[in-house]
Amino acid sequence: MNDAAETAIRWYLTSRRVDQHEIDGFVTALREGYARGEMDSLDYRDAALEQALRLAEGTPHQKAIEDAVSLHIEIEELASARIKLTKIEQIGKLSQQPLTSPMAERIVSFKLRDLIGKL
Repeated sequence: MNDAAETAIRWYLTSRRVDQHEIDGFVTALREGYARGEMDSLDYRDAALEQALRLAEGTPHQKAIEDAVSLHIEIEELASARIKLTKIEQIGKLSQQPLTSPMAERIVSFKLRDLIGKL
């Protein structure tokens, strides 16, 4: 989870008069779950961002929350593109390795299929 998402979520929870200690705990749990790739953390994050956008409608904070959510989306897209680029670079390196034996061919072939499958 990035800082832009955290900003919008903290604003939303503060606007709902949630205790600061509870906000800190929720944000920490989201960050840790996100780092571990837990889908429920992504779902909670996305739901909180949607709620923040709805709550901000018609308020002086609307533009700031919309900008924070837009920035969050851009950061996520860039992070995803960076991961894909890294995998493509790995594919390129593996493709250029000299294959000196049938075992090496199988290993490289397996690694290539794995990387391509993850794209």
